[in-house]
Amino acid sequence: MAKSQRLADSAAAAVPSASSGLLKPEIWKKTFFWPNDWTTTQCACLMRHFVDFIAPWASSSSINLRPPSARHLAQAPRFKNQAGVVEYQGIPLYNLTSETAIQYHNAVLAYLIELSKDAKHVRDKDLLAAAVILQYYEEHQTLVTSEESETVLRTFQIFMNGQVDAISSPSRKIFSQETQTSTPFHIESAINGCTADVTPLQHASFRVALRQEITSAFMKQRPIRLHTDAWSWPRSFAKADDTVWANRLIVFCADVLQFCFGGDISSSNRKVQQWNELKDFENSWESHKPLSFSSIHHKEPNRHNGEIFPQIWYLADTHVSGLLYLDLARILLIAYDPTVPRLGPGVAAALRGISAKIRDIVLRICGVALSNNPSESSLLIAQMAIAVCGGHFTDRDQQIGMLDLLHKLEVEYARPTAAIVRDLEREWSCDS
Repeated sequence: MAKSQRLADSAAAAVPSASSGLLKPEIWKKTFFWPNDWTTTQCACLMRHFVDFIAPWASSSSINLRPPSARHLAQAPRFKNQAGVVEYQGIPLYNLTSETAIQYHNAVLAYLIELSKDAKHVRDKDLLAAAVILQYYEEHQTLVTSEESETVLRTFQIFMNGQVDAISSPSRKIFSQETQTSTPFHIESAINGCTADVTPLQHASFRVALRQEITSAFMKQRPIRLHTDAWSWPRSFAKADDTVWANRLIVFCADVLQFCFGGDISSSNRKVQQWNELKDFENSWESHKPLSFSSIHHKEPNRHNGEIFPQIWYLADTHVSGLLYLDLARILLIAYDPTVPRLGPGVAAALRGISAKIRDIVLRICGVALSNNPSESSLLIAQMAIAVCGGHFTDRDQQIGMLDLLHKLEVEYARPTAAIVRDLEREWSCDS
């Protein structure tokens, strides 16, 4: 019986009807954790694919990322045999198509909507991970269609904010090793995983959620939609391990996004003051950063040999991730500098200077992403920089280099880049 059920891949993502009673939390929690008798070969392959290829981006192989796994397998050419059938480690998945991801997406969403009605389940760490993954897939789809599902967004925010509220109550205190004082618990501790109240799965979920939110906010030029008060933190250069340092840079990027697009600063003087505070953190980084965040090799491109991007090596992915987010923040601080004159003498020169600085940072981001064991996470940040800032480039060789990077993302990671390429080519053709 179990064998025949495992072969029934066509129904692997079927959504139970409300009348069946299978969507009730007590039934779902008891019956549908897998592997079980209903776990199909297709499900097993998708989980294996997640662990091998997609989990490194999330920094947690314990999160079940079925929808993106399905889409990646169905679209990436390297996973198809000569007959065009998706094949994983020699196992043909005849029923896996580009629609499979949508089927899994809808199935997970149906469960989460039902479970989100209960406050107890909103604080469930496994369901938090599922909501974060669902939002990951939604953001992935939005890059293709430019349409965002309000249902998915509301469901994600219910679970995310419920967990934040649960661990960031003002009445709760933690001891800070940095200040040697008792301070209100806030989400920085959750991101850095330095409290017993936060499990490793929650820690990973918070980090992935923040990175997703930064990706979406940067691409759409909008503020962070999470509880900004809970996610805020005192900028610090206190001694810490490299993971905490990288997380500080990621949260700093979110902080800068909020400054640029939050729209809550009415006074121009206050805006300049806040920009200066953010700029001070950026400038202080070079003198306070751990030695481990320094590059171990740096080579500028030889344009005569056709090289476009600098070659910059770092010791670990942690350093690459943190520094790439810092560079995104630098781009934003340059572009939204309130001290730059908008009219009068010197404006044209100032704008040319802004473009030159942004180009340098984008080239560095691309170089770092390609130089350090290229992964989806680093290439995705390069894609963000290219999509938003590519219009500043007029050198055709550099334009082609960026298009090649986008092509790599499309072919090797099934990342949709056609819309970005189309928009850039249109903008470049208008400038030529």
